[in-house]
Amino acid sequence: MANTYYGKNGALRFYDSTKGRDLSQSGPKQVHITNEVASVHADITADMLNPSGGTVAILALAANHIYIGNLFPFSRVVIDLASIASADGGALVVQYWNGSTWVAVGNLLDGTAVSGNTMRQDGAIEFDVPTAWVANDVPSSGTNLFYIRIHTTTNTGTDAVAQLIEPSSGQYYELVFAAMNLTAPEGNNRPDEILRLNRGQLDPNAHYIQGLDDPIVQPAPQITFGALMDSIHNKTALPKVLACQDADITTWPGSGISTKTDTQLPAGLTGIMVNTPPFTDPTKKALCVQVMWDDLAGSRIFREYNEVHVPSGGVTITEAPDSVTLQMVGGIFGSIMSDLTHFGYRY
Repeated sequence: MANTYYGKNGALRFYDSTKGRDLSQSGPKQVHITNEVASVHADITADMLNPSGGTVAILALAANHIYIGNLFPFSRVVIDLASIASADGGALVVQYWNGSTWVAVGNLLDGTAVSGNTMRQDGAIEFDVPTAWVANDVPSSGTNLFYIRIHTTTNTGTDAVAQLIEPSSGQYYELVFAAMNLTAPEGNNRPDEILRLNRGQLDPNAHYIQGLDDPIVQPAPQITFGALMDSIHNKTALPKVLACQDADITTWPGSGISTKTDTQLPAGLTGIMVNTPPFTDPTKKALCVQVMWDDLAGSRIFREYNEVHVPSGGVTITEAPDSVTLQMVGGIFGSIMSDLTHFGYRY
């Protein structure tokens, strides 16, 4: 079922899925991860970017830090643990470098926390991309990356052992809009159920069987978006973003990677989660689209549409003397989420 929302004001974000898994690290480092203990940094990049690599004990003391640097700003770090910390580490502290000091990130969500204690399960650390973030080389001279550093609030009796620490670029492109009209589905397609009668008779032996799974992987009803935009610069940047190219803007400074295959959909009537298949055409890209608007009561509403492909010709930008209008139509090939409370790519 598709819902239509009229005349809303808010913002639209497009995310790519660039990950930090560059194990070769040839030339200047694109990702750098260090384990700081007693002010000494140990480079753990190769092990932490490789799920089959070595493990590292982390954050035993509140004075210890993990530094995570990426070539461009990011908003999410995936952490897999070989063993969890004891339930006494307290909350996680995540800071970024603003050019002169380390400052706490905004809207932090610690997916590794259980009952207020961090590093108690596999999860993702999410936060808003800091607007005042400045690249530096504190952990390793010459790296000049965008770093965060993380530490616990208190010492832990048993420290966590990390198997994977991977930053996701968090590259995004944001459109601020007014007078939005949005038509989009509230859920994904499901397979048909086909009625089987008993030799053409409706009796107690009549039953349903599952139809083909084709509707699951076919795009959900299209997302249609129309709104007034705040700037004509979108005319140049938006097509590059939709093609995962370098948009040459602060929040999307490099080439991106399609989000296709990032999400899972429930297969058949059993609901087993299966990763979506890739497109055959490697030039066909998909993005995560998040939209936020305010309702009549002043509450903030979020929706997330994963693996959205906007075909060539699917975007129209019209310039008028007093306004710039965007019309966009795309297919949703991934999952649909309505439980967001903030912007932030989670795959």
